[in-house]
Amino acid sequence: MKKHWVLRGNDKEYFELAAGMEVICNPVPTDSSPERSVAEMVSESLSEPVGTVPLEDKLNPSSRVVILIDDNTRPTPQKEILPPLLQKIRDKGVPDDQVDIIVALGTHFPMSEEDLSERVGQDVIKAYRTTNHDPHADGQVEICQMSDGFPVKVNPTFAAADVKIGISSVLPHPFNGFGGGPKIVMPGVVDYEAICYHHATTMPKGGVVGNTTSNLFHDETARIGLASGLDLSINCVLNSREEVVEVVSGHVLEAHHVGIEKCRKAYGVQMYEEADLAILSGYPYDMFPHVLKPIPMAFLATRTMGHAILVADVPAGIPDPILDLIQSVLERDPLDILGEYARGQMIIPGGPIDMNLSFPGLALCMRRLNVTMVSNDVSPEEAGKLGFGHAPTIQDALALLPVEAKQAKVAIFPAGGISLPLREKAYF
Repeated sequence: MKKHWVLRGNDKEYFELAAGMEVICNPVPTDSSPERSVAEMVSESLSEPVGTVPLEDKLNPSSRVVILIDDNTRPTPQKEILPPLLQKIRDKGVPDDQVDIIVALGTHFPMSEEDLSERVGQDVIKAYRTTNHDPHADGQVEICQMSDGFPVKVNPTFAAADVKIGISSVLPHPFNGFGGGPKIVMPGVVDYEAICYHHATTMPKGGVVGNTTSNLFHDETARIGLASGLDLSINCVLNSREEVVEVVSGHVLEAHHVGIEKCRKAYGVQMYEEADLAILSGYPYDMFPHVLKPIPMAFLATRTMGHAILVADVPAGIPDPILDLIQSVLERDPLDILGEYARGQMIIPGGPIDMNLSFPGLALCMRRLNVTMVSNDVSPEEAGKLGFGHAPTIQDALALLPVEAKQAKVAIFPAGGISLPLREKAYF
């Protein structure tokens, strides 16, 4: 009998399917190694920007420059990207003390000095002001309103800059469709109230992984990114090993669109029929809540009330209070919770919005999906609080499926955290 596999950390977990099961999708990662260094790709992309003039044409010796970077929850190799970019800025006569680097945290926890140094490199830390965005800080500047009139404020240093640059990666995103581009602004350097309101009110309106059409979450993010005046967006496209294979720089929306199409090509899996069962790993993620990112992928790939087997080890574990919160969320209507979020009433007050939002997002998926978690780090009791069944191996999880599932159409995603089923499907 043929053996199949998914990635589990640095290894593969093999399993066999029942004789009556039919595999309709199994996109085995076939990544090639990058042919050029990251610095070379950055320099080339800066010389041929998409939809805008070269960076040099926007700079002069009096320019105040702000560079937004993502934090260490993202695989963007900032330490390799920043040196060629900063050298280009220096070459235009801009003094180092007129350049600010801001970690576009959104509502993530601030990075320590040690983490910042590791993120951008010792030389950059010594030469440039490098700070964390604080979404709760006073003095933030209103730059626009959402389409329904809700005000959006941004970091004052960013607002005051003459030249604004963002560096991030284009990866499948559970609500925006794809990360990168304008997301470095929203939620990266936006005020807490606007982030809460934006995420809670737009996510139910088309906010599904891979979707950029009829998706209010994506549309409002783009609207805010454009209104921010971001002059240059640097977007990394990565393979499943989180290596940069291409860099696309340029206009905040146009360059992002090019990056999205490259991302679709890299991660997209065309599905012409829905599966009864999805088997997928959390790779490359092993931190909570990011390890749950494959759940929307499984939701997209399967029929209503289909089954999913999620292989997800979480070495750092999941705190008991978080598990209890998720259990309470699953007992409520997720739309009611999102309504509270829009009014600033978070389940984890002041906590990261992505973690807060992942709870009702999980609940929306779990309305139409039966999940078994395969994990050595998460116990059966803990999996139960997530709304999941539990098994130590994929083979054990397959044995737990109901009798009718033994004839299932099966979709296998060996690197589920970054696979993208190309199907149109909404939460509602």
